[in-house]
Amino acid sequence: MIDSKSFEMFTRVQLIWSKIMLQPEMQFQFPIKHIGAILLCFVVLPISLFSQDIEQLKYEARHLRDKEKVEAYLQIGIISSEKYAQADSLLKYAELADQSAMKIKFTAGHLNAQLHRGIAFQQMNIFDSSQVILERVIKDARKSNSNALLGDAHFYLGLSYYRGANNSKAIQSYLAAIKVYKKLKNLDGLALTYTRLVGLFNNESQAKEAKNYLYKTLRLLPSMQRPYPQITVYSAISGAYIQLNAESPTYLDSSIYFAQKALRMMKEFDYMTKANQICNSIADAYYLKKDYENALAYCTESLNYRRYLFPGEIIISYLKYSDCANAMENHQMALLYLDSVQIALKQIDDDYYRMVYFERVYQFNKDAGNYAAAMTGLEHYKSIQDSLFNLEKSASINELLNKYNKVEDEKKIADLSRQNEINSLNVKILVVGIASALLLLLVLVFFFRQSRLKNKFEILQSEQRLNRARIEPHFFFNALTSIQTNAMMEHSPKTVSLLSKFSKIMRQSLESTYDEMLTLEDEIAFIEQYLDLQLIRHEKPFAHDIEVDDAIDSSFTLVPAMLLQPLIENSIEHGFGGDRSDYALRIEFKASGNELQITVLDNGDTGKTEQSTAHTSRATQIMKDRLFLLEKLTKKRTAYTLTSRKEGGYQVEIWLPLMSKSSS
Repeated sequence: MIDSKSFEMFTRVQLIWSKIMLQPEMQFQFPIKHIGAILLCFVVLPISLFSQDIEQLKYEARHLRDKEKVEAYLQIGIISSEKYAQADSLLKYAELADQSAMKIKFTAGHLNAQLHRGIAFQQMNIFDSSQVILERVIKDARKSNSNALLGDAHFYLGLSYYRGANNSKAIQSYLAAIKVYKKLKNLDGLALTYTRLVGLFNNESQAKEAKNYLYKTLRLLPSMQRPYPQITVYSAISGAYIQLNAESPTYLDSSIYFAQKALRMMKEFDYMTKANQICNSIADAYYLKKDYENALAYCTESLNYRRYLFPGEIIISYLKYSDCANAMENHQMALLYLDSVQIALKQIDDDYYRMVYFERVYQFNKDAGNYAAAMTGLEHYKSIQDSLFNLEKSASINELLNKYNKVEDEKKIADLSRQNEINSLNVKILVVGIASALLLLLVLVFFFRQSRLKNKFEILQSEQRLNRARIEPHFFFNALTSIQTNAMMEHSPKTVSLLSKFSKIMRQSLESTYDEMLTLEDEIAFIEQYLDLQLIRHEKPFAHDIEVDDAIDSSFTLVPAMLLQPLIENSIEHGFGGDRSDYALRIEFKASGNELQITVLDNGDTGKTEQSTAHTSRATQIMKDRLFLLEKLTKKRTAYTLTSRKEGGYQVEIWLPLMSKSSS
């Protein structure tokens, strides 16, 4: 019983041999003395291929003769490339095959060897050499009517142009390959070429053309025969559905289906070179579905195939893993896998990967609250970004580096001369000098650190001013619309009052950008005006009540400006949207020792939507940032809690230091 892997190898040899036999100069030109060689190719060579041992193939290739030797060398290169991602081995054995073919004047073998030389250079990212070789193969294949090789040469030339960022020439080559493959009825070649056009048109944002070729590919799937093209096509279809997922959420499920099908075939036929790519494709689909657990699982599986990967592919796998972990708010794991990226970066000299790495160092540390590490990552990211995308800045940096090196050289010379003087000084004076230098260094480090913290603090203050200034634009729009409608229908002084309240709200919201603190009396007035306007917008009224403890003098007590507005807006917009008529909002201000306790209660609907969750998260973050700043300014405790009420709705409690005009 012949296993599937052996049958695949045997089929590949027959296919290559059939391409040679199709050449005009090879037909009807086999004298009797060559029958032994033919039997050797179709009997001895397939048996050796069934051994599954590439080293055995190499040994047997050295003992074969003439054309069989050429085919054996090519077979070794193809297996090395397709199964083990060894493009250098493909190049080596393609050149050995070419040498053997040239010795015996084997034209078809020479063309086939040159084709695979071009493929090898393309896999090694040496696109100029690849394109020169493949264009020469196309020219020679046309002269000799070698249509099978002509189609493959057009296909790989298109792939070389595409990977070299020349999309227009890539399209021309792919269309030429399709024309040849249709003539030969080479369905595997057609499917491979269609999938390449799908990816190309997706990258060009031509979704209509991409879907056209995707549907053509899907129709060919039942007719495909060879495992390796099938795996490649399934993987490409998976990637295409990810790129098109914005048009339909079901496309992500389709992507996962085809990628898993490719993964099963890959394991069945031992084609491990695409395992990492396929696992990453599945991980991408699950990540977009926000199923981070499954995304992490396939990220982990992709790393099982790291021995088949180039450093850049390993970096991409670790980046995907860290993205998933960070999305799950497991910041420690995300940063741990970034450390793995840092190790992999030592194996590759590529500023683009380093820029992506430091971008995530900044983002993940910021999410984890490690602001010092985040600032360092941001500095590296900006530096690398400038070096990549700003040539003038890069030149000035080089000039500065040269000047710095010159200064350093002069400094070293001065240091050497001073060193002779230092050696002659008393030991005690040396100790005093070193101690003074250390003290000075500590003072400089202290002031430098204070300066950086001050800058960061000022940045956060500016951001908070902007956040406070950004009352929801939809609220302004809807409020104005309601006021206009009211004015048109009522023709009464009420409209004047409403516009007055609205203008006061706008004025106070903008003035609060610079006035950090307001009296509680002014804050309550703002809240009442804001609630009056919100009542206009809602068809069904809601009750609201504001209670201030008798122990609090609201005209002297200070609170952060517009502190409660995001919470009140969140309760009304996302809690009072149902058909009920008993919605209520209550705000309490109480003195508790040296603290001011603020409680906001509502009985709104607690069912969460994606929009309400995002809005709640934003309001919570704004609140936490403002309390953090207040705590730093006053050196006193602040606190914030959000809990669900059993009777429905939410309860928010805020603790602030009790401040007054005289104490501030």
